Amino acid sequence: MLKFRSASNNKFDNCFLENIVNIKTLEYLSLANTNVNNIPNSIFLLSNLSNFDISYNPQLSLKIIKFKNSENVNIDNCNFINTNILCYQSGTCKNNFKLNTKTNYKECSNTDIEEINTDIINIKKKYNYDVDVDDNDDADGNIESSYLYKIFV
Repeated sequence: MLKFRSASNNKFDNCFLENIVNIKTLEYLSLANTNVNNIPNSIFLLSNLSNFDISYNPQLSLKIIKFKNSENVNIDNCNFINTNILCYQSGTCKNNFKLNTKTNYKECSNTDIEEINTDIINIKKKYNYDVDVDDNDDADGNIESSYLYKIFV
């Protein structure tokens, strides 16, 4: 069972990321200094992730929202050093660091969060993930969903 994946300092095309969400047991993901220019919103489906490092990807612009883990627990550690974070949903990471200091990012609006959640639902439908969507949004604008995944080989 794979729990740790570091692609740091490697260059690859974005197909790698499209399939990484199928590793349901993944707890640590480092994409530091990989020259990645796009991370699909499906990354937020990594339900067991506790460490997320996308540092040193200055060409990457990303909105960060809460990951869809089964326990609604935030990510332990995030590293966004030298990466363009367009907005950040409060409470996503227990510790997020930029230049080794805690930092504040522009807060994601409910519209930002809803757009990403809608994209996630569409991704799940497109790839035939099991989808159980409650149309009622919670106070944070998150779409409540039950996430059951199929592993694609």
